[in-house]
Amino acid sequence: MQGSPTVSKALFSIVFLLTILTVWAVVVYSNSPEDTTPIALQPTVTPSDNGEEQVNVDLNATPTVSPTPTTEVTEIPNATATPATRRITITANEYSFAPNAITASAGDTLIFTIVNNGTEIHSFAIDELGVQTTT
Repeated sequence: MQGSPTVSKALFSIVFLLTILTVWAVVVYSNSPEDTTPIALQPTVTPSDNGEEQVNVDLNATPTVSPTPTTEVTEIPNATATPATRRITITANEYSFAPNAITASAGDTLIFTIVNNGTEIHSFAIDELGVQTTT
């Protein structure tokens, strides 16, 4: 069942207008000002004869923005750690191994012991260091 051409045109016009309004709203409300730094105007304080102070703020004055001071970060190098010798046991099963991760410091000497608790042959390799073994 088709609607009359007048209803179809009206429905199309409504959808078209809603689309245009949506695009307009996104464009208008997504454009935020680039610089949102608050700027303070300096008031002028004038003492009067009766002991009160008169405060004047010139709203037409061009405010001056003082730059935000930057702090310089200086990295202090870590004390050089003495290389250590560590013995690490890796237990291999059919579809897993433990530990999942090993961390070491540069210069450390690592001695690996591979224990195969599975029934299949497992290999251990560190390609970057040319280490390869099969258990």
